[in-house]
Amino acid sequence: ATRSPTAALAAPHTAGGVKVYAEETRIRNLNKMIADEYVSERMDRLEELTHKILTYAEAHPEKENSLRQFRNHYLPKTFSILESYARMERMGVEGGNIGSAMKDVEDIMDKLVLGFEKQLDALFDSEALDVTTDVSVLENMMTMEGLSDLDPFGTMARKENGEIWTKQ
Repeated sequence: ATRSPTAALAAPHTAGGVKVYAEETRIRNLNKMIADEYVSERMDRLEELTHKILTYAEAHPEKENSLRQFRNHYLPKTFSILESYARMERMGVEGGNIGSAMKDVEDIMDKLVLGFEKQLDALFDSEALDVTTDVSVLENMMTMEGLSDLDPFGTMARKENGEIWTKQ
């Protein structure tokens, strides 16, 4: 039987009681090779987000389809870009092709972080919808039973039309 590229990616090991994924270790090792503080700070964030995404994915295998693009394209391309950046940075050349390519990588780092953050957020889409629905149902039940007027913490006030709003 052949293994899918996704199956090969998620082989965590344990360090200090915490699961560590090969992908986050790879980002960390690349980060050690990069001197640029701006890029390094964003790589720290990418490592953190990668851990959170893969931890969530392992706990929720039903989300595997929504991670296929992330695992098969975004992570490998991110590794490739960062490996090239580390190699070029070691060359110590600031102008020409190397300088231009390094600038391109620096320019995309915030977009990479944002993309990883959005990937993590997307994993919670159905859970967030469930919570929102549950809150709405609970509020309606409390209103129907006359319990919505209760204000034990003194944080709510009534508008003239009877709506409740939170005190600032």
